[in-house]
Amino acid sequence: MPHYPFLLIDYDGTLAETRPAILKSITQAIKEIGHKPPAANILETHIGQGGTLREFFRLSVPGGTAEEADEFARLYRKYYVKADLEDTVLFDNVVSTLEELKKQNHQLVVISNKHAQTLKKGLEHFGITSFFDVVIGAEEDKPRKPDPTVYTQRLEPLFPHVPLSDMLIVGDTLADLKFAQEINIASCWAAYGHGVTEACLALRPNFQINKFSDLPKLLRS
Repeated sequence: MPHYPFLLIDYDGTLAETRPAILKSITQAIKEIGHKPPAANILETHIGQGGTLREFFRLSVPGGTAEEADEFARLYRKYYVKADLEDTVLFDNVVSTLEELKKQNHQLVVISNKHAQTLKKGLEHFGITSFFDVVIGAEEDKPRKPDPTVYTQRLEPLFPHVPLSDMLIVGDTLADLKFAQEINIASCWAAYGHGVTEACLALRPNFQINKFSDLPKLLRS
């Protein structure tokens, strides 16, 4: 396979197991607004789509209003701060794998639909910020995966001389794989993460890893 010197790496479900914190915060926020949360397996399916908080609310509470979706996003972020510290862990061997990728001379960028401030706090909490050249998280009025303008507006201006053929996105959800298709770059599906298997495989990712530590070997082969 080609050597991909420029890696775009997702956070939730790829670097960190955030699902317990996400589910806890979602349930608390929906209850506080006055709705009954869907069953955990339904929430997990919605998480696997990798959308925004407001999109997630519309899927989970079909009768909810736009105002409630905004309030859900606010409450979720409030609850998530505590839940993230209590429940989130890095997947096995993430730090040593990042070290190996740097030894292989890959440039690493985190690109996530997670709120930018929360994302940066998570990376700092685990002491892995320094591995990444750039951290791109969700910000108001800025595009998010799988919107191709994430590349043209947020990534290409920072790395104008990196060809698309040098890029590989590593992520676990539909948002990651659709983004790869939208901008015509290679994709590696993190099968151990939050994505729904059938839906993700239907997008025909170029590669698949069953644990994050598989990545250096894949890139050497």
